[in-house]
Amino acid sequence: MTLLFEMLVLAVCSPLIVALIQALLFRLLPGQSPQGMTMVAMVLGYPAIFAIAILINGGLLPVAQCAYVFLLYSFAAYTYFHVFNMSETSRRIRLLRALAIAGTSDLKDVEAVFDERDMMQARLVRLVALGQIERVRNEYMPCGRTFAIAGMVLYQLSELFGTPWDSIRKWKRPAPPCIADK
Repeated sequence: MTLLFEMLVLAVCSPLIVALIQALLFRLLPGQSPQGMTMVAMVLGYPAIFAIAILINGGLLPVAQCAYVFLLYSFAAYTYFHVFNMSETSRRIRLLRALAIAGTSDLKDVEAVFDERDMMQARLVRLVALGQIERVRNEYMPCGRTFAIAGMVLYQLSELFGTPWDSIRKWKRPAPPCIADK
């Protein structure tokens, strides 16, 4: 087989491997975080893609081909994860899916399906399940220092670029008038 054909086969197989392993994991471990299961599927796919590469090559792979297979699969798995994640969390996708399933067309019905409080609660539950935040004394707190550091970096960048968070907050939802301002 030519090298171009081998690369094409691996490029086609990469996202399919993640999808197949993910489907298997969903069946074997119901109720787990969809995003978490997708990440596990991504990791479990590395041996499979290397096995396919070795079969296509007819033996062990040179270092350059190993690097190619690793990078190709990593890119495909990363892309698959974000497309899957978007399909799970995107409001537009959820709205289209609800309209297709229920045939809902009335604005009140759509608002009932997409209660903002329920969406926020679902996001909080997902962040807790992924170990990114924890609930301490009825307050949600970031786990570890990563998010605190990222938050501080983003805040400093917003100050640097002239869009402090107070301005962003006012732009999204105007604050009620302050009693002291009267």
